[in-house]
Amino acid sequence: MEAGLFFRMDQLRGRPDVEVFDEVLRQTVLAEELGYGCVWLTEHQFHADDGHCPSPLMMLVKLAGQTTRIRLGTAVVVVPLNHPLRVAGEAALCDVLTGGRLELGLGSGYAEYEFAAYCVPHGERRERLSEGIDIIIGAWRSQRFSYEGTYFRVPEVEVYPRPLQRPHPPLWMSAFTRETAIAAGRRGMHLMQTAGGAASALEDLRKNFAAHADAWLAGGQPGRPEHGLARYVYVAESQAEALRDAAEPMVAFMRHNATTFPRSYTALAPDDITLERLLRQRTITIGDPDSCRADLLELRETTGFTHLMSRMFFRGVPGEKVERSMRLFAAEVMPALRPTAPPLAAAAGGAPRDR
Repeated sequence: MEAGLFFRMDQLRGRPDVEVFDEVLRQTVLAEELGYGCVWLTEHQFHADDGHCPSPLMMLVKLAGQTTRIRLGTAVVVVPLNHPLRVAGEAALCDVLTGGRLELGLGSGYAEYEFAAYCVPHGERRERLSEGIDIIIGAWRSQRFSYEGTYFRVPEVEVYPRPLQRPHPPLWMSAFTRETAIAAGRRGMHLMQTAGGAASALEDLRKNFAAHADAWLAGGQPGRPEHGLARYVYVAESQAEALRDAAEPMVAFMRHNATTFPRSYTALAPDDITLERLLRQRTITIGDPDSCRADLLELRETTGFTHLMSRMFFRGVPGEKVERSMRLFAAEVMPALRPTAPPLAAAAGGAPRDR
């Protein structure tokens, strides 16, 4: 299992944007020093709490300027709200400028207000994602490329620059359903997912990862499939301290998500989200190093995930406590989670150049 960090940059209400971006930069530099494998950034717009990173690729280039080794990922670029030809060009440029460290996560998006702002029908998002992925991959794997689809038409073009990783950066897809997991496996795209609020969430996660791996193998894809789990994680010296620091902010933010994205983010109504329920259904990892280590090792055996996308940065927990959690995790939890298989950089879909 590889351990990374997941940033949504959402604790912004009442704080200057630059202050939060600087905090993400500082924690990314620290993550590299501590041995984390990757940082992941989301794309969100048009919301005071959640919409402050319209271009994760641009932010990754900023992070690359202060780091040298850590992988840099999007979780995700919302393809239906971006022209896929531009995604192909900007992602290739990002890969070059980051020294071949890009992990490109692509997804359909879910926030209805974002689709409304761009006048894109929310109900077309999955079909637009499928066509967009065809275009992005086709533009990178062919010198000259054209495409005729229902939603996108591309005359014969050549896309420059070419990605530094060949034939392109490792590709990931976000998924909540078995059908999407299978589609990702058939395409040779790694899978990232979060465990929602339903009681069956962990079993659904296991089934989706297994279906993805089966589809990957059936399609004859090279390398091995990676399975990323985005999860709230907070580590403190004791269980009591961890709960005191982070339990209330975790619950508050998950209630916020359930209110803001009621049809797509969680199976629970906001009032149904309680700390007791989150702990019982194992939706979060919070506690002292021993309990967090045991929880994640058991989750790995239960679900089969290979990459942990730890969400330690969230509204309500001061930056210095987040960084203390990062240090404790790296020193006392991460060593037990070290991968036995090749790291992300050697995964299918792209191989980093020597630098």
